[in-house]
This record gives sequence, structure tokens and C-alpha cells, in this order.
Amino acid sequence: MFPGVWVKRVHALADTFQEKHPNTEFLKAPCLKHHEWIVDALIHQARESISNK
Repeated sequence: MFPGVWVKRVHALADTFQEKHPNTEFLKAPCLKHHEWIVDALIHQARESISNK
């Protein structure tokens, strides 16, 4: 995974949409990186996929 590249692309898309839709507010958040909830969700999904085999 390349989070730096992905975040830049998503932010660029948000900027493009903002230009096309000036009356709509687009908010950009920083990357969550290794936030514990993200890690927990990934582990949960992995365990669930293993148990469903």
C-alpha cells in the first residue's frame, strides 16, 4: 500500500470536484495511517474471512 500517493490522489480529486461544484463543501482529512481502530478492523476482517472458509 502506498498511503502517501493515495492520499494525494484523493485530495486532488476533491479539489477537482470542488472546482466543478463551488456550492458544495468538500472536506479533506489527514490519513489515519495506523490508527488502532483501522488495525482492529483489518484484524477482524481477516479473522472473519478465515473462519468462513
